[in-house]
Amino acid sequence: MVLQELEAAEHWWCSFATDYPVFHSATDGFRSTLAKSGISDDAISGVADLLARDVQSTLQELSGWARLVVEAIYDEVIACYGTVDASEAGALYRGFLGVLGQFDVADPIRTIPFFTLNYDIAVEQAAYELDLRLVDGFSVGKPDRRWTPKSYEDYVEDSETPTVVLVKLHGSVRLGRRDSGELIELPIGSYRDPAPHHHALLYPSLGPKALGEEPFRTNYSILRSCLMHAELCVVIGTTLRTTNSTC
Repeated sequence: MVLQELEAAEHWWCSFATDYPVFHSATDGFRSTLAKSGISDDAISGVADLLARDVQSTLQELSGWARLVVEAIYDEVIACYGTVDASEAGALYRGFLGVLGQFDVADPIRTIPFFTLNYDIAVEQAAYELDLRLVDGFSVGKPDRRWTPKSYEDYVEDSETPTVVLVKLHGSVRLGRRDSGELIELPIGSYRDPAPHHHALLYPSLGPKALGEEPFRTNYSILRSCLMHAELCVVIGTTLRTTNSTC
């Protein structure tokens, strides 16, 4: 809610500061008061213009301060979730993911669609630590892996090895967008928006989200499909507010 208020304030102050007819009409309201002082019309116009410039400068400064705080919050998101210890992540998810290959039944679990609203790489690190196959939208092979919908479209279940099909609905600290729109995997611990890339994630604000662009278009399409066909859905630690509103 704080971030949403800051983003809205920045937009309002910036828009108002560049809407010359609006803030000039606001300062013109002082003309009648100034006229009572008996000063000339030229002097009144000069004072009104000076006041208009002061109002504009103040609004631009307020917008700038709001942007600085917003940027600081964005930076903190990347710094906080940018690194995750593989062994600790494995311990966190071992009770849930680590038992997938241990079921001795006629129809064992071989695929688990895993949707998360988190930006961190805990699930990826857990899969690595637990030696589980992972499909996360990135093309196979390194370095410079690309994110592509085909990673999910071409998925084929392995009859021998359990697979975590990971879909990060809000994006990831490891997902970078180039000016061309191409999405690539960023190194672990990258600072925010390492040139020439910009992080592709939805920051924790209540404002509108760009769900029409990748990777979010594909991610939410997969979520809808799974919800339509799922026999069991396990929900951990979310109110479903975002999920409900976007599905």
